Amino acid sequence: MAFDMTHVDRSAVKEHLEYLGYDVTEDEEGNLRVDHPRKPKFAIKFFPDGFMHTSIWDTSERARQDPEGFLRYINSLNQAAFVSRYYADEDLDMFIEAFYIGRYERRTYARFITIWDEDFQRMIGNPNTEKFLG
Repeated sequence: MAFDMTHVDRSAVKEHLEYLGYDVTEDEEGNLRVDHPRKPKFAIKFFPDGFMHTSIWDTSERARQDPEGFLRYINSLNQAAFVSRYYADEDLDMFIEAFYIGRYERRTYARFITIWDEDFQRMIGNPNTEKFLG
């Protein structure tokens, strides 16, 4: 079942994140760039049936020297995550994504973004994060 992601959804998501203290800008394609002084930056891309949250992280030289260890680290993050998925591209940059399904609904999105933040906190608390992320 496809949903119509209208301007109303973008505006509601933008307002919701601004209420939480994020600085939110919209690009020419309607995607959101989201920044916070104490939380990771991310972007939101809208699709017909929901919207994808993506955060991209540079990795340290250690990740390039020990790619198997880095991938074990990513696997450990995926095992601990609730809404996020972690993966590396061919350059060993780390991507964190979470897909919110359906139209924006205040309570549902509030819970989603809380769990997204909790996944980040688990990542920050992982003993290998300092070693592998730049």
